[in-house]
Formats: sequence, structure tokens, C-alpha cells
Amino acid sequence: MTESRRRKKSGIGALLSLLALLSAFAVVGVIVLGVVAFQQSERAAQAETAAAAADERRDAESAERGEAIEALREQVLELGEEPVVEPVPESTSPTVVNGKDGQDGEDGSDGLPGPAPTQEQLLAALQSFCAGNACRGDRGAQGEPGTPSTVPGPVGPVGPVGPAGPTCPAGSTAQQVWLSVADSQFGTFSRQPATICRPTTTAPAPAPTP
Repeated sequence: MTESRRRKKSGIGALLSLLALLSAFAVVGVIVLGVVAFQQSERAAQAETAAAAADERRDAESAERGEAIEALREQVLELGEEPVVEPVPESTSPTVVNGKDGQDGEDGSDGLPGPAPTQEQLLAALQSFCAGNACRGDRGAQGEPGTPSTVPGPVGPVGPVGPAGPTCPAGSTAQQVWLSVADSQFGTFSRQPATICRPTTTAPAPAPTP
């Protein structure tokens, strides 16, 4: 019966390990897809930034041409001749006309695949995906109890100092002796320790009587 239980637990453990491995592969796949999507969005943002920069350059070049034409016109007027080119009118209150959205163009061809994600990018994506214990699995089954330890535990702390013992009056010293004590007159005697005070000085002998 014990062997059957062990085999069953071993099979369950192998199945749980396989499920954990499949979950790890799924998490890595999601992380890789997230990194690729992030890189594509970065390339799209860079393309938009480049287009905006090109528009600004065209506007700057147009403004420079207008300033050059205006300077030539002023030089022609100083010479007493009529300029052929009309001055560029200055707009004090520009009128913005919002047109209708045009039709969407055709989808462009797919770009080249981006570079493989680095270890730092994978680690950052894994930490972001698994934030808040999102990658923690279910609690495992209760394991078998371990064998009792034969190693003694560490020595405990020193206990507090006990109360002071009995004190004797001057001229006597405390000494521990064993006394036979009974609970009743004819009861059974038992030996118990006791502390008595014995004199330390010998009393002088009485003087002889004449």
C-alpha cells in the first residue's frame, strides 16, 4: 500500500513538473511577442518623428525662399524699377480649414524582422509581466513528514539567579544537615535536607566550684 502511494505521488509530481515547464514556455513566448511588438512600435514612432522633421525642413526652406524673394524685391524698388514678382502676403490671422479624411491607402509590405531581444530586454519584460505574483502557481501538495532529528538542540539561555539562602546571626554559621522527619507520631520517617545555624565560637567552661 505504501509503495502504491509513493508511485502515485511520483506520478503526480512528474505531471506537475510538466505543467510548470509548459507554463514557463508559454510565459517566455508571451514575453518575446511583447518585446517584438514593442520594437515595432518603436520603429513606427521613429518613422513618424522622421516625417515630422522632414515637414519642418520643408517649411523652413519655404520660409527662406520667401525671405530671399522679398529681399530681391526691395533691392529692385531701391533701383527705381517695378518688381515682377509679387511680395509674399503676410497672414495676420491664418484661416485653418479642416478637410475631410481621405481614403486609407494600401497596406505596405512587411518590413524586415527586427533583431532578437537581448537578455536585459527579456529580464525587464519578465519582471513587468510577473509583477504582483502573476507567475506564481498553485500551492503544492503536502509532503511526507520528515524523520526525527537525533542532533540535540542548542543550549538554552542561563536562568535567573535564585533567591538568597538563609542567614544566621553573628557567631554562628549556616550548615546543611539531613533530618529524619515524620508526618505523625508513629508515621514513617523520611530524610530531608535542612539548614541549621551552628555556633562558630566555643563557650568558656564554667569555673570550678570550691
